[in-house]
Amino acid sequence: MLDTIYSQIAGAIVLLVSGFAFWKGDMPEKRGAGVIAIAFLASIIIQDQSDYDSIAIMGVDVVVLCALGLLAWNSDRNWPIWAAACQSIVVASHFAYLLDFQISVRAYLNAQALAAYAVVFCLAAGTFIAWREREALKGMT
Repeated sequence: MLDTIYSQIAGAIVLLVSGFAFWKGDMPEKRGAGVIAIAFLASIIIQDQSDYDSIAIMGVDVVVLCALGLLAWNSDRNWPIWAAACQSIVVASHFAYLLDFQISVRAYLNAQALAAYAVVFCLAAGTFIAWREREALKGMT
């Protein structure tokens, strides 16, 4: 999967944001980063093992949606709600493509990519906000 410059940039962004979340985030951000990083690695392995098995990739995306939903349910943060909403777009586009709702491959792949970037952006924003709030509380004491 990491054979194009686009996929290499995407991989670098996922790893940088996950590293930032592990470094500066609180427990919800660290859990979210773990889910996103493991899903990215699982997608790479699945795509390298077969000819783009969209059912297996959809399974990974459904698991990520469930994990983000649980994180949103058990957390007092807002970013997991937004991340789960963006991930639901990924899962919905899988279903639309697999059920042959006559969407083009370009629309399918664009929806996948943009929504996946949005999930990573939600994690980055949530980590930044948690870090700044923690630093502000430290400064008040």
